[in-house]
Amino acid sequence: MAPFPIYCAMLCLMWEEFSKEMRRKMMKMQTFSEIFGAMISFLKEHYASKSCESLKKKDGVEKIREAGRAIQDVSEIALNGLLDKKFSFPEEQFRECGDAMQTCLMVGVLTTEEKVMDRERRQRDNTSSFVESKVSFPHKLFQEYTAGVYIKNLFSNDRPKYEHLKYKLLPRSKEFCNLLYFASSLENKLGLDIIHGLIEKGNQDICIDVAFECHTREVTKAVGERWQEYTLSPNSSEHTNLGVAFMVHCDEVQSLSIQDMTCGRSTSHELAESICSSRVLKHLRIIHSQFHVDFFKILGASDSKCEIQNLTLSTEDSQCHSSMEGDLTKWISSMPRLSSFRVKCGYFEFQGGKTDSTISELTLHFQSSDKDSEYHSSMGGDLARWVCTLPRLWTFNLTCDLWPEKFFSTAADSASSCQISGLTLHFQSSDKDSEYHSSMGGDLARLVCTLPRLWTFNLTCDFWPEKFFSTAADSASSCQASVVNKLQDNLNTLEQYSRRNCLMVFKVPESKSENTTEVVRDIFSRHLGIQHLGIQLKADDIDRSHRIQPRQGLEKSGGNNRRKTPTRPIMVKFITYLTRSQVMPKRRRLKGTGIGIDENLTKQNSQLLQSPKRVQRVKAAWSSDGRILALVPTTNDGTMIRQVHDKEDLNRL
Repeated sequence: MAPFPIYCAMLCLMWEEFSKEMRRKMMKMQTFSEIFGAMISFLKEHYASKSCESLKKKDGVEKIREAGRAIQDVSEIALNGLLDKKFSFPEEQFRECGDAMQTCLMVGVLTTEEKVMDRERRQRDNTSSFVESKVSFPHKLFQEYTAGVYIKNLFSNDRPKYEHLKYKLLPRSKEFCNLLYFASSLENKLGLDIIHGLIEKGNQDICIDVAFECHTREVTKAVGERWQEYTLSPNSSEHTNLGVAFMVHCDEVQSLSIQDMTCGRSTSHELAESICSSRVLKHLRIIHSQFHVDFFKILGASDSKCEIQNLTLSTEDSQCHSSMEGDLTKWISSMPRLSSFRVKCGYFEFQGGKTDSTISELTLHFQSSDKDSEYHSSMGGDLARWVCTLPRLWTFNLTCDLWPEKFFSTAADSASSCQISGLTLHFQSSDKDSEYHSSMGGDLARLVCTLPRLWTFNLTCDFWPEKFFSTAADSASSCQASVVNKLQDNLNTLEQYSRRNCLMVFKVPESKSENTTEVVRDIFSRHLGIQHLGIQLKADDIDRSHRIQPRQGLEKSGGNNRRKTPTRPIMVKFITYLTRSQVMPKRRRLKGTGIGIDENLTKQNSQLLQSPKRVQRVKAAWSSDGRILALVPTTNDGTMIRQVHDKEDLNRL
């Protein structure tokens, strides 16, 4: 109503005339229909007060009823005008309800004005009058409210006619939304009937709007039985978003998403209080939404009756610190049913919470932050202590653009009491120095080997933290056997992946001052004067190359006889996997040269590759992108390729 001066003026007049009790009631009004209904009641009472000393006496009550009957008498004209898109009517159209028209004019529901008729109109109507009286409503909303009164009357007294009218209105629910609001709010049974018709049409937003205007649990329950998932977004109107908050408050929403919203103080309060009071809300997602600072304060100060089981929070970096630090931790720690918590945001402080939290799955994704190093250091320690105090946490997933300092060292010190059985870490990139990487790698390995119930460990890094493998190997004896086996498998997989751009070149004669990169390029393109591989390699296609194992030189073998030690292979690391993948398929062209090319396998995979070759049933074994493959016969005299992951797979061949 705010954009229209007539309503602002009327609300101000009502506020001035109302008693303190009426003002309190007015402040508690939540729906559009409530406010407009109060405005109509005020106009009727104002009309009655002109001729009656007291509105509570019989004559005053009768005058108010007279105004209500007058509105009902002109309601059919109001509805027909809406259907025909007419908002101004000739005075003759009210001939059958002339007294009601006069009463409505005095109440303020109708207005009249005189317009000059043109010659064509006078000739068509065969009249000599130059002036025509036009009757209209002060605003379309008055006409829609009056038409709603007519629908209520039909619902009570002429059901067939009401059903026929409903058949016309519901397909055009968006056009007649205000009419449906007013009609539904006038009688509970009428609102329930309208909402059932709208549910059949399948428009969720209009159903929420009508249920909000009805403001009764019976109507909201009907909508809740049809939909349990709702989304608040800028694509929905403010009215619809308030309706969803009301549905949450009425315990009719099981899953709620708040996405890309910017909520002021009142909306933030309404949402926070609805979320705290709901006893059926199980899943809550807050995605890139901004709230008033009180939103998380209300959540953090709420009791522990919230039934949310899955919480997902994703915000921009700049939104986190003022509204979430501390209050968010208190809130999630106090939820008695929360089992899964996922958060993606900039860094913020975890200031601790209750130690009886029920969180069993925690996923944190920290984006880059402009906070200083001292803040990162403090936040990392607080986060680690909070995670380690969660008594039911089984699965922990952490993704960072920049690992928080002191996280791994603090977590390793507190890990003995931690219940984590599944740990997944994703390290994307960093601008930290090598000293930090070295320390972090050792602390990470110590954490992994200290967790008493760790069963699954996954680590993804853009580059490997120093000292991780060496510290993990030194500390592995303190792990449970099941953890050691699983950890070794994960480490082997990760190490093999780090070698995906590498190849091994065997039996290449070596010299003291050789350049292995040029030697490899010569083998690939010009060795022995022929194009063995047909590939032209540039110098910058190779990242690095070198002989593996220390140089042993020549050894004496009795007297002056000398023998050479085996030629050391050359490890070649390409800049891209694409270049490496072009070389591998053409390695057979080196047959007959004595030189061989193979994948750079880990020690565990190299041993695994040799094992199938000793199995009589295996016809051939080889590796492809680090995977060990074996060719075995089938029951119908054919062959098939099987992948060998471990010794158990080998026994099944």
